[in-house]
Amino acid sequence: MKAKSLSFVRMQLEKLVMERLFTEIMLTLIIRPT
Repeated sequence: MKAKSLSFVRMQLEKLVMERLFTEIMLTLIIRPT
C-alpha cells in the first residue's frame, strides 16, 4: 500500500514538473520569438 501511494505521488510530481517545464518553455518562446 505504501509503495503504491509513493509511486502515485511520484507520478503526480513528475506531471507537475513537466507542466512547469512546458509553461516555462512556452513563455520563453512567446517572450523571445526566434
